[in-house]
Amino acid sequence: MAELDAKGRRVLGYFVFMLGAGLVLDSSALWYGVLVMIAGAACFAAGVTTRPPPGDAA
Repeated sequence: MAELDAKGRRVLGYFVFMLGAGLVLDSSALWYGVLVMIAGAACFAAGVTTRPPPGDAA
């Protein structure tokens, strides 16, 4: 179950990061897009570094 949570965070983080990249490329709201990209990268990193609970067989 923890793997699904981590995968969900990675997918959400990637989506938010790419949304921010689109804002940077296609609008004048450069800093807003950069902030969205940072939030997406943080969410992705949280999904990568999530460890399964002890006793949960991988």
